[in-house]
Amino acid sequence: MESTSNIQSLFTSVQYLQDAIQLYRNNNARDLGEQVHKKLIELQKRIPHYMVPITSRIDVSKTHEDVMALFDNLSFREHILRITQITPLFKKEKLKKKVLDDASNPLSQLFNSKIISSTGQTTAQIRSIDINNPEKDAETLNMHMHHKALQYEQICGETTLKWAQDLLIANFKFTKDDLRFLVENNPIVPSGRENIFLSGLFYGMMGEIYEALHILAPQVENLFRCVAEECGAVIVKLNDDNTSEAKMLRKVFDTPELLECYDNDILFLFKGLLNEKSGANIRNEIAHGLMGERIGNAGASRFFFWWVVKILSFTSIECRRILLSENS
Repeated sequence: MESTSNIQSLFTSVQYLQDAIQLYRNNNARDLGEQVHKKLIELQKRIPHYMVPITSRIDVSKTHEDVMALFDNLSFREHILRITQITPLFKKEKLKKKVLDDASNPLSQLFNSKIISSTGQTTAQIRSIDINNPEKDAETLNMHMHHKALQYEQICGETTLKWAQDLLIANFKFTKDDLRFLVENNPIVPSGRENIFLSGLFYGMMGEIYEALHILAPQVENLFRCVAEECGAVIVKLNDDNTSEAKMLRKVFDTPELLECYDNDILFLFKGLLNEKSGANIRNEIAHGLMGERIGNAGASRFFFWWVVKILSFTSIECRRILLSENS
């Protein structure tokens, strides 16, 4: 492992090259800027080798036992529904409180956070929060909230959800048709999309989360577009030349009609999972072919998968029947 001074030299060199590129661009020397940019990209590729995660050890054996006990003597469908029940919703107000509590630490005000890609590029800067007036910069506050949610999502996906899913795979042999109860006659599933959802669900249930995401991320985007349209929102933009195109997903999530009719905490959750650089950003990572298998099978991706199952369970007739029978 290289010394701290060598690692610092790498980051210093990156900063110098970035400054040089901006100077070239500002002085109409874009060709020279492009040459330096190529050197910058090569240097940035070295950064991920030094991004060693901070680890700690905690005893989760009791938590594991408690989670496993929740699944005793359940049928296949009941097991799936129980996993959705332990899939948490991290609400906006609680995320905001946690972010502001963290920001009250004076040291946190000295540094901005960076989102760095697997190839070493900085894809987003998260500025520090003005603790005296955090609402004045709503975009920065939301970025912090999405990033905090991502931390929780990763932990949940790597622990409780993985334990419960591994148990599902170990205890049951199932086919794609065994999952049809989640999509059949389900009003939230766009018409004609039942089978494609079913394929994504099957991959995910089998533990092939990376493959499932490539199917489900665009389908969930379309699902929320359809929900917004049902709520009365216009989800198509008319251009000046009279051509039409679908509105960006961020604008769909922010449409007043959707915000008025649908749970805002769930919308915030999926906005971060699908479309925010400080969140999981799954939709964009997949759309541009940037997501690798390691991230695609990691905690936040699993969390996304089980939230897809969860929102389908809300309007599944069979899931409702199971819940009613449990409560009777």
